[in-house]
Amino acid sequence: MENPNNFLINTDYPLDMIIYYKFYELTTNGSSSQTVTIPHGLGFTPLLFGVWSTTPDFAVSHMLVDDGYNLFSAIYVESDGTNVYIQKKEPTPTTGKKRYLKIYGFAPISWTGESEPTAQSNTPLILNTDKQYAPLLAAGMVQPRRLDVRPEVPTPEQTGIYGVIGKNGYKEFSGRSANVSLYYQEPVSPTVMMWKTTSSTDRTAQMSNTFFSATGFALRTAPYADFANAGAAGDGRKALAITVGMTRTGMANYNDTVHFRVYG
Repeated sequence: MENPNNFLINTDYPLDMIIYYKFYELTTNGSSSQTVTIPHGLGFTPLLFGVWSTTPDFAVSHMLVDDGYNLFSAIYVESDGTNVYIQKKEPTPTTGKKRYLKIYGFAPISWTGESEPTAQSNTPLILNTDKQYAPLLAAGMVQPRRLDVRPEVPTPEQTGIYGVIGKNGYKEFSGRSANVSLYYQEPVSPTVMMWKTTSSTDRTAQMSNTFFSATGFALRTAPYADFANAGAAGDGRKALAITVGMTRTGMANYNDTVHFRVYG
């Protein structure tokens, strides 16, 4: 293979490690909302994601995210430093129906300790050469930019975090900023996953509205992500823009945190 990007393992871009996996079978209880609490024993708050289905073969599956509008049945997961919270919402409640979940978790970049390998696995091998593995280009955790003029707030506070991805190895980004701009060059084609830690509840959940880029302002509450051209037409330069938002003392999002992971 002449292209080093074709190798299964590329040491410049780590393969992300699943530090939590849980298969769970939920039975609906006749309520429009239902919560199941499961201790995870990790010692930190994992970044959870996954799928759910009405059949055990997952022939048709749905993301474990909250649609935010209560228009359809949804199951999503939240986490804190102790537990995983499975949340079910049904506009038309059902009783005794099975819902099957596969829950996965990453460690945030703030975690520097050791974590045990997952006790369960979807396949018996750690590396499966029949499948492609997307390298982790970048990861980060960013809080909204503060607009206050206060002793603890730099003036002006950082208005943007930016960097180049897919060129010189894995990158991490952190701090406070209204947005994060990640520049890349074709043929890199990044994919982003995002979570938000809500400070008022200290729970972390995957974001569902990351790519509602053409559906109107009402669906674009920060955080969200967009792709855009970053150079002259035809030169292949692109940008992944992650909007984190702005805040002031007393606002609900003042200590919220946006986590993201970018693959390519």
